[in-house]
Amino acid sequence: MTGRPRGRLLLAAAALLAAAACGPSRLAEAAPATPPACTASGEAAGFRPQPAGAAPATIVSAAAAGDTLTLVFARGTPAFGATPQPSPRFDTEAGPVTLAGTAGLHVSMGGFRGDAVNYTGPRSLTAGGPLLREVREIDDFEGYVGFGVGLAAPGCASVTARGSTLTFRFVALSAAA
Repeated sequence: MTGRPRGRLLLAAAALLAAAACGPSRLAEAAPATPPACTASGEAAGFRPQPAGAAPATIVSAAAAGDTLTLVFARGTPAFGATPQPSPRFDTEAGPVTLAGTAGLHVSMGGFRGDAVNYTGPRSLTAGGPLLREVREIDDFEGYVGFGVGLAAPGCASVTARGSTLTFRFVALSAAA
């Protein structure tokens, strides 16, 4: 076995471990009273449907601080998902993008306009938390917007929806277990 296939097997194994340790986050209208944690049942956050007749989402602002990413929308919140990745490398239409850190997470959201730019803020955000290193917009295509997240170690997201805000709190897998 050559180094390249073995490396791919290791990355695939790391992705499976990450997905197994992070499970669906509970969406809450209030901030959690206990520190965020992820369960062992799958992805960090599952897509949730937009209400019928909802207006397309628009991202008003994005901010990263500590181990938290906060996205504010013009109204409501879009359908979203947060999937752990084995590395902070993401393949985009413009080519591969590698973020700071050793692991990653892909935040994907749907329900946007496919004929418009849906986020005009900074494309890259840095954070000073022990886990969160960098967040970068990597997708804005056909009604979907995605952010790549660079983490210092494998982790997942605990997500809170309140009004027109989604708050992603990143948790290391060792803390999630």
